[in-house]
Amino acid sequence: MKEGNCCSDYKVCEMISENYTTITNIANCKFASEDKSLCFQCKENFYLYNNRCELNCPPNTKVIVNNKICVDDENKKSKY
Repeated sequence: MKEGNCCSDYKVCEMISENYTTITNIANCKFASEDKSLCFQCKENFYLYNNRCELNCPPNTKVIVNNKICVDDENKKSKY
C-alpha cells in the first residue's frame, strides 16, 4: 500500500503515483491521467462514475463507500 492517498481503483495506484496531475479539465477531479482525459480519483465529497465526478451516485448504481465510486447495479436495471 502506498502512503498518503487512496485511489479509486487500486489497479492504477502505481501509475497515479508516478504520472498523475492535479491540474485537470475534469470537474471536481483530484487525480487525472497525464493527458487530463481520465479521472482516477475525485475531490472530497464527490463520487467517481464513468470518468466523471458526481455529487451523488446516479440511479441504477450503488456506492462503494470506501473507494468513493459508483458502479452499475445489475439488480436495479430495468428488465424491459
